[in-house]
Amino acid sequence: MKDDEKNVLAVLGRSNIAALVQLLTATSPRIREKLESREGYDFSPEVVHVSRNSRSIVGRGGVRPLIEICQTGDSVMQADAACTLKDISAVPEVRPAVSEEGIIKVMINLLDCGALLRSKEYAADCLQNLTLSNDNLRRCVISEGGIRSLLDYLVGPLPQESADGALRNLVGVISVDVLVSLGLLPRLVHVLKSGLLVHRKQQPQ
Repeated sequence: MKDDEKNVLAVLGRSNIAALVQLLTATSPRIREKLESREGYDFSPEVVHVSRNSRSIVGRGGVRPLIEICQTGDSVMQADAACTLKDISAVPEVRPAVSEEGIIKVMINLLDCGALLRSKEYAADCLQNLTLSNDNLRRCVISEGGIRSLLDYLVGPLPQESADGALRNLVGVISVDVLVSLGLLPRLVHVLKSGLLVHRKQQPQ
């Protein structure tokens, strides 16, 4: 983009994957600021509902900029980028390519330190997707410390299904002794107690 400053508004108006990636990877600080201020192109979930669009984003280099936003963007942009990555990770054939961009470590960090609760929830969803059917990705989640982060997530205020699903995906490639050493049992007790309390509250008086 030779004339970045002049063309930004025109490019922001294009609703296609190429323009999206062009903007996300722009070197001009002004363009990045325009994008991240949410005054320009909306890159979040709507563009990746179809698996073809997910493959296009991956193929055109759009994953790395989204990951960078998860690391450095403001809290709202961070959540939007995490949601988009979660949707992309739901497409099985792109998971290995997405993992090569470092998504696993970033999602684990978001699970631990995300500024918004929904960012954490999207990160848990993404990790569940990534660990569905690939042992290499499962081992990567384990080696990056994902087990402990998922266990910690279980005792938090957010919906537990995604973290529970991710842990179920991982138990086949990690020993029970390791799970116990990471504090699985007290967290399971907490989850069971929480479920019992919810069940009691839902019962008619």
